[in-house]
This record gives sequence, structure tokens and C-alpha cells, in this order.
Amino acid sequence: MTLIYRAANLRLYPKVINHQGTHVCLGDLHGNALKLIYTLIEENVLNIDPQQYNELTKIYFKPTGQINSDDLFRFRAIIANAKINKARAVTLIGDELADRGQNDYFTLLVLKKLHDEKANVNIMLSNHSVEFIRDYEREKFTGQYRLLEGQGRSLEGMQTLIKKGLIDEKEVRDIVEQCYQPMVKAIDYTLTPEGQLTIFSHAPIGLETVKALAEKFRIPYRDDSIRNLIRTIDAINKVIEKLSKEKQLAQLIELEGLANPNYPIPLTKPLQRLIWNRALGNELMTEPTGGFKVKFVHGHVGPMSVLKNGSEALPTHENLDTLFGKSFECSKTGPHVTHLTRHSSEITAKELTDEQLKEISRQFFKAKFNEYFDELKLKTSQLIDKGNSKSSNYDPNYAKAGKEAAILISELKQAADTFFKNTKPTAENFIAFKTHCEKAISNAEKEFVNHRSWHQQLSPSFRRILGLLALLPLGIPALVISFKSQSGYIATFFGKPSTESVEKLQTFKNRLSKMNQIFDEEIIENELPTNKLGDR
Repeated sequence: MTLIYRAANLRLYPKVINHQGTHVCLGDLHGNALKLIYTLIEENVLNIDPQQYNELTKIYFKPTGQINSDDLFRFRAIIANAKINKARAVTLIGDELADRGQNDYFTLLVLKKLHDEKANVNIMLSNHSVEFIRDYEREKFTGQYRLLEGQGRSLEGMQTLIKKGLIDEKEVRDIVEQCYQPMVKAIDYTLTPEGQLTIFSHAPIGLETVKALAEKFRIPYRDDSIRNLIRTIDAINKVIEKLSKEKQLAQLIELEGLANPNYPIPLTKPLQRLIWNRALGNELMTEPTGGFKVKFVHGHVGPMSVLKNGSEALPTHENLDTLFGKSFECSKTGPHVTHLTRHSSEITAKELTDEQLKEISRQFFKAKFNEYFDELKLKTSQLIDKGNSKSSNYDPNYAKAGKEAAILISELKQAADTFFKNTKPTAENFIAFKTHCEKAISNAEKEFVNHRSWHQQLSPSFRRILGLLALLPLGIPALVISFKSQSGYIATFFGKPSTESVEKLQTFKNRLSKMNQIFDEEIIENELPTNKLGDR
């Protein structure tokens, strides 16, 4: 993933950026159709020649009252005949309509072209676009909005053209229903082959808002695996699309009541929080219970980084909002006006298949298992060395414990090697893996019971080794179930009475049984359909 900053001037033909990314995310558009066109040309998504761009520029910057039918005919023709590169997916962070730009009709023409060419485009629901949606939900467009004067000018501009008879309201509504509504999402996402999920929204949010939206729409919320969180997001987006088609979306948002965006918007108003939120506090959730990494990309807050509680930096969040294109004065970059887009080759929602997700889940589980297993080996090497009669550090008191530790490591490694060599593990493979781990832990447990006084008599470093021996069994299922510790292993397990090691081993046995469900859903080969998840 890369944030690409560059100089820009909307009055000049843009330079195409040469990059290998397959996904591009654009920050707030500010209702500026020319900014959308300019950036799509830069990103090699839309292709028109310099003369055509110059024509569009002149038409765009014309006062709305001076636009005539010839201008509109030419604008339509240029966009209709433009070439679209469908190999590059696009996420728009929002504020594409009903903002400070010139005319929403121009923006809708570009979105229609992208839709008609079957480009992979998603648009984040935003505070400004909701003003457009509210006007659409009325019997007739009015050009009215509930923002400060001028902050919805692009909607007013479109209404002026409708009122003058230069464009047909039915054409606008057809574009909204056939092209725009299918693109609008509450939340978008992409996924890396390593299993990192990137969540896109207009305003800065975390998983707490995803959960609150799910609860509002009576959707089960689960973040214990990548697949389940994706399913939750897909279900939320389906509700948003349904509400939009039924002309109830803006009404439902309005029913949540007003909210002060200068403070964290309450989770009881999740739709308002999704589109208006500017502040993040202790309610913020950035870590899923499944242990995978999540990144959050947003706009809305202006050219600044969002801070938790007003002071704490958030490395999990990226802001794409800039002043570029927000007014005529911001039509070119300068000391206070920047222009950027986000490039990646992450898999988009529409591209992601069940088979890809299963493979990503397998690789994620394997990487996490190896990470914790390597840590365990490093710690137990000291214990094994002390129990080795050929070692200069040999201590007969550690002989049996060292032997059992070595056997445990060997057995767990053998179980993992056997399981992970399968590129498409079956239920039988998993049962064998589970049984092997259970047997290894059970055998180690017998020796631990015989040394109940270890935690009281031996040094703190040895207590940590024993704690890790107890921790390993918990670590395996927890990687795909719900293991998470803010303070790490020491605060969670060390300093406990030794009998708790036995209790933890028993807990491991219980949790291993839960792995059946997780592996059945996430990793093992079963009769999952191969249709794309993002289309559900």
C-alpha cells in the first residue's frame, strides 16, 4: 500500500501515473466532477485526450446560469466516448455529490460511464451524499440541503438545469437507480494475501461502528475470523442498498437525530457516526477477536490525522481528505493544498472468492502458529539444555522436565508439519492434527502435575518457561478463535500458582474442540460455493 502525493492543477491536463497497483482509493471529492475526472485520468482509469479535457474544464467552470444545451451535449459525448480501464478497481471515500462543486449532473454522467463499462467502483456513504439521497427520496428534486449555505452547491446546480429544462429529471433518477445506488456502500474492504483487512468508510470509525450497524440492522456481528467480519460487512451493505432503493435511507439516518461531530458520536447513532464522525475516544475498537490485522481508511476530517481522545496517534488509520478541489481557489496544489490517492494491489470485495479466502485463512493460521511456536522453542531450549546430561548446564533436577519439554516440542512440530503440508486440508487432516496436539499436551500434563512446587521454588525465568509451556496449547486455537492480550503473556500467565498450568491445559482441551467449527468454516475443504463474497 502506498499513498501517492503529487502536484496537481485542475485547469491543466493531468499526467498519467505509472504504477502497478490494481486498486485506487480517492479521498473526498467535494462534489467536484472535474476532480473525479482529473484523478481518474491520472490513475489510468479514464482516458480522454488533452483537447477533450480542456473542453470539459471550460464547461465545468462556467457559471451554472450560463450553461446551455450545446455544453451539455458536448460534456455527455466526451464522457460517453471515453475509454475505461477495468483492470483497476476504485473506491471513492465520499462527498461526491451535494457538496461545494459545480454540478452533480456532471458527476452522475461519469459514474454512469463507469457503471456501464462494468468498472469495479464502490462509493462510501457520506454526509454530503446523504443530502443528495434525501432530495432524491422526495417526489421531485428541490435542490435543497441541510448544510451551511454553499456547502451543497453542486446539488443546487443540478436542480437549476432541471428547472430550466436543460436536463430531464427522469434521466437523473434513472442514473441514480441503475448506476449510482449499486455503487453506494456503508463500508468497503480489501484484503491482502497475508490476511490484513483494510476497511474503508467516509468518516473515521473502528470495528465498534461496524458492530453497532450490525446490531441496528439485526445482523449477527462476528469478528472472530476474516470471513465472518467480511460476511457482516456484506450484510450491512445489502441493507444499505435495499434502503436506498426503497427511498428510506436518508429518512432512517434522520431518525437517529442530530449528533455533534466534534465529539465521538454515540454508538446508538451508528449511521450518523458512519458519515459525520470526526472524533474517536475510548469506544474505538481496532483489534478483532480473531487476531488478524485491520487497517482503517477514511476521509471527512480535512487535511489532518485523526487522534484518539484528541492526542493519541492512530497508526491503524489513514486519512485521504485534502482541500484539493474544494473551491475554485483550491483547484491547484500549493503550501496548504495537497493531492493524493492510495494505491494497493489488495483483493477487492467484488474480486474476493471463497477459495481465495480459504487460502488466505490457511496462510494466516500457519504464520501465527509458526510465530508462537518459534517463541516457545526459544524459551524451552533453556529448559531442554538444563535437562540434557551432555550439556555443561546440566542439572539433574531438570532431567525429566527437560525431556518432557523436548518431547512436547517435537510432537507439536510433527503435528504442524503434517497438517500444514496439505495445501487443501480436509476434516480428517484437521482431526489428526487436533488429536496429535491433545496427546502431546496430555503427556506433558502428567509431568507438570508431578512438579506442583515449581512456581514457588524456581527462578522467575524458569517460571516464564513453564508459563509458556502452559500457554502454547492456548495459543493454537486462540489464533483463530478469540485469543487477545493487551499486556502480553507475562501479565496473563506468569506469577500464577503452578496448579493453574494444569487448569490451562484442561482449558486447551476444551478449546481444541471449538477448532472444529472454525476450521470447518475457514480452512478445511468442504462444500463452500465459489461465488464472490462481495456479491452476497
